[in-house]
Amino acid sequence: MNLFGSLEDNELVLKEGVLTYSHLPETVLFREQEQNVIASAIKPLLSGRKPDNLFVYGKPGLGKTLCTKTVLQQLQNYSSDVLPIYINCWDANREYQVFTEIAKQTGYFFFQGKSAEDVFDEIVKRAEKSKGVCFVFDEIDKVRDLGFLYKILQHLEDKASVVLITNDKDFLMNLEARILSRLTPNELKFRAYSLEEIKEILGERVRLAFKPGAVSHIMLNKIAYHTHRSEDIRVGLFLLLNAAKNAEQSGHEKISNEDLDAALSKLAQFKIKTSLSKLSTDEQLLIDLVSKFPGLISGELFQKYSDAGGTLTMRSYRRMLMRLSRLELLSLENTSKGFRGQSRKILLGKKLKYTRIDAD
Repeated sequence: MNLFGSLEDNELVLKEGVLTYSHLPETVLFREQEQNVIASAIKPLLSGRKPDNLFVYGKPGLGKTLCTKTVLQQLQNYSSDVLPIYINCWDANREYQVFTEIAKQTGYFFFQGKSAEDVFDEIVKRAEKSKGVCFVFDEIDKVRDLGFLYKILQHLEDKASVVLITNDKDFLMNLEARILSRLTPNELKFRAYSLEEIKEILGERVRLAFKPGAVSHIMLNKIAYHTHRSEDIRVGLFLLLNAAKNAEQSGHEKISNEDLDAALSKLAQFKIKTSLSKLSTDEQLLIDLVSKFPGLISGELFQKYSDAGGTLTMRSYRRMLMRLSRLELLSLENTSKGFRGQSRKILLGKKLKYTRIDAD
């Protein structure tokens, strides 16, 4: 028997794309209310009225991007009068990059010799020919200079709905007053899914992606348990896909406990990889140092960071510590040491830890 033919005969996953986090399902389960809030902020543009701005936040893997993209798709299908613009600020984190990406999505591609101001002027012209623009800035906390946001709010105030998405619930606290006063956003928090909701969400992906019978009800419950514990749907998708690959390689007709165990053994590395992939170089350096030297007090860690090539000042370093703590990538624990006993020891946060507990 041909080796490739035997592999094909044992395929459990028929549509692997359904198990990726970028997959846009026809219906986003258990997020109807959130989608309505996003749509309501944009909707006034369709009748020529001033829209709302929106601050969308919540932990990773709860559907913030998925819901917003779904709303933009429905807006595009409903009317061409409002321009839907989606920017991932990890890819475009400087003013010129943001403006050129916006311009591309409005159909303008002539950037040679153009300054950021020139490109923005073209964006304004195109926006003025429409009823309005919905700007979605995903991972807004990755932007290095938010001056572009002020320009959009200043020049397109009545014709722009600005949606900011981040995992950092405290992002607005650090926003410049001049930007915040123009933005004045409504806030939308994405709650964690319940265990039963996760079972249904993953069950729908299983129905669409797998050969019938490849994932038993008991196995789905186990994967849902681990997903609920992590509060991140991406964990469930990772476990489904990797356990299925293990089953295929072992010649199993359905995912076994051994296949799931093998996938779980890779989960900690997956969580670290996804958590670190979108951090700055300094943030990655700091987390690497904490993993090597857990429990150092903040001053000692700063010295290690500086010795390793870190260039931030003590003040910026402290801000970075607080941000990584808010993201649950680092844990800051008070000690009795230092000035007035306020020194803190630095450990990896719970998002970079995963201790398996068997699900019955």
